[in-house]
Amino acid sequence: MKLSFPCATSVVLALGALSGALPAQAADDSSGWKLGGAIRARYDYTSTASNLQFDTAWVSLNYDSPTWFGASQYRFYQYYGHLGDTNYLTFGYVGYKIDDKQRVLAGLQQVPFGLLPYFGTTFYETIANPLGLEDVHNLGFKYQYQDDRWNVQAGFYPRDGGNWTGHSADSARYSVNLVQADDPSGVNCQDPRDCSPA
Repeated sequence: MKLSFPCATSVVLALGALSGALPAQAADDSSGWKLGGAIRARYDYTSTASNLQFDTAWVSLNYDSPTWFGASQYRFYQYYGHLGDTNYLTFGYVGYKIDDKQRVLAGLQQVPFGLLPYFGTTFYETIANPLGLEDVHNLGFKYQYQDDRWNVQAGFYPRDGGNWTGHSADSARYSVNLVQADDPSGVNCQDPRDCSPA
């Protein structure tokens, strides 16, 4: 039996090592605002062709003061051949610090449910991710209490993460949520934009 690994594996490992050596930079000033982001490219290699193309970019904006805080991140992907054909708000929330141990948050934020903070950190996450048990961001409100012994969080999330730009009638978002079928009749549409949602 002969084992072979595509060159793309070596490139990904090399880029991973390089990204560890060169941390992402964020613009920071004394006002409490931080602006950051990242760009990721993809190199595919086969025995017949190779291709270098844009994969992902995101921009983030964070704020922190003695009483108020907030964070947001917007992502752009290239899934169907052109830059930004899929893009969405990953998270965006504001919060108020009641005291050193208590906070309240409102907006599109991580749901305090599942395997936090122990969910998968691999590229493919774990089976809990597609089941909606890790790294889920929904629109709502959250209360947090944290001291040396306890971390208590309670939230109310009446809405999912929304539907942004992409090739889906109801699932162009970062998180896993229940969605409506693009084609409720069961016919496989060639272009999801031609399917009428239920």
